[in-house]
Amino acid sequence: MILSYIFDALIVLLLGVAIGYAYVLNQRLRVLRDSRGELERVVNSLAEAISQADSGLNEIHNVANSLGRDLDRKIDSARGHGGEIEALIERAELAASRLETAISVARRHEDAGAQAFQDEVVERLPLDRKPKPVAEPAPAPKPRSKARPTPAKLFVGLAEEEAEEPARAAGGSIVKALRGMR
Repeated sequence: MILSYIFDALIVLLLGVAIGYAYVLNQRLRVLRDSRGELERVVNSLAEAISQADSGLNEIHNVANSLGRDLDRKIDSARGHGGEIEALIERAELAASRLETAISVARRHEDAGAQAFQDEVVERLPLDRKPKPVAEPAPAPKPRSKARPTPAKLFVGLAEEEAEEPARAAGGSIVKALRGMR
């Protein structure tokens, strides 16, 4: 009999622990049920943020592709103009060497007069690049107090032709491209 009281007391004790545990579990389930609505709102806002981020990434990808194509076109255009620029540089170097030749001849013939100077320079120029003749022959050399004729005065026509020809050869496309790059 004592043994049956001990078992009854043990069962009462275990039932008390089980009731206490059920009460705590009930409280936690109530908090979970109450926060379920809030959890749904958080999950929905997270899904919306992910959707917006995805559409933003797609938009960024499209803009990057568009800018990449534009950049490729501009690079190709710049490469095309590179040849024209090289041709202009070559012509400028040729004009500079002609000018150096004219200056060196002018220095050697300071006292010889303008006509002798022009004749020697004309002989050194290619046949298709003869300058316009000087309107009046230079007077006999005078004392050094007066200014001597300069290569720029003698070759006004040649300089005008040199300045016009690169613009015609390039067709103005370089200037248009440079204006378009601004």
